[in-house]
Amino acid sequence: MIVGCWLDFWKISSVWRHIEHALQIQEEECVMVTADELPAVLNEYGTDIEMILFSGNQMHQNNLMPKMRETGAKLCYLYCSSIAQCDTSNEWGYILNFYDQLDKGEFDYLMVGEPWAKQVLNHEIAEKVKFMPQCYDLARFDYTKEGTIQDSFGLMSDIHAGRKNTGNQIAAIAQMQQIVPEIEMHCKNLRFNHEIWADMVDCKYTEYGWFPEHSDFMKTLSSMNVGMEVTMNEAFNFIAAEYMLFEIPVVIGPSVFWGPDFYRVKNPEDIGEITDKGLELLEAPYSQILAAKQIAIEKIEEYNAIGRQTFHEVLNG
Repeated sequence: MIVGCWLDFWKISSVWRHIEHALQIQEEECVMVTADELPAVLNEYGTDIEMILFSGNQMHQNNLMPKMRETGAKLCYLYCSSIAQCDTSNEWGYILNFYDQLDKGEFDYLMVGEPWAKQVLNHEIAEKVKFMPQCYDLARFDYTKEGTIQDSFGLMSDIHAGRKNTGNQIAAIAQMQQIVPEIEMHCKNLRFNHEIWADMVDCKYTEYGWFPEHSDFMKTLSSMNVGMEVTMNEAFNFIAAEYMLFEIPVVIGPSVFWGPDFYRVKNPEDIGEITDKGLELLEAPYSQILAAKQIAIEKIEEYNAIGRQTFHEVLNG
């Protein structure tokens, strides 16, 4: 039995999805739970649990670590943020703290969302740092689309001030609207500063807020004409991949390193370049869209193979 747990408040989040998808591709029996559900699962399965893959900020507050340790399972903490953020945020502090906790034996393995995140450590515990990519069970993906909202640009990532590059994407869509007035931005929960920015650049938008179920989010995402994922930093980017699987062109930046060059802008801070690429992709040929879909499928299958290998190494290590 493998247990996945997101010890935080948001069930519909990229971290929850990172863990859940990693479990879905495994051959072993797996269960995904919230922090509130975890104690009951630990009591029910006890020593039958071989591994617990978890992340979030409540592991100490809720006193869950001793309870997880009592099962004898291998405890694996998932740190999935992009290490590239370290230049512009406090991610270095987080990663060094997790290395320290691993060294002290608070958990058995540290799983990181990027292969190079494990390479920054020159220490004897480095062998306990494992690459756990963002996986995806393609057999569960529902390719059904109920229609397209014409001239819609979807800005559907969680809105973070810096690394999601939201302001530049809003400004680019506003410029597109000057050329094609019918274009409208469709976005997920703009934060206050981005609402001000959208109003300042006179960008027409429809805001959806938090989606109660992930299926609602996917239904909306699949109705977009073009996706916008010109983010600064990513470990993979589920949403860019989902646009491609839905056969929707998506503007990406260098951080979505695996994506097709014909969807990519070279400079994520160049509003003009984002504008031009967005207008170009409104008329993207279907052959290009199919090629992008195949690229996404191949990358997902590659990451799934790595994910299974990582679980195998931990379970048998």
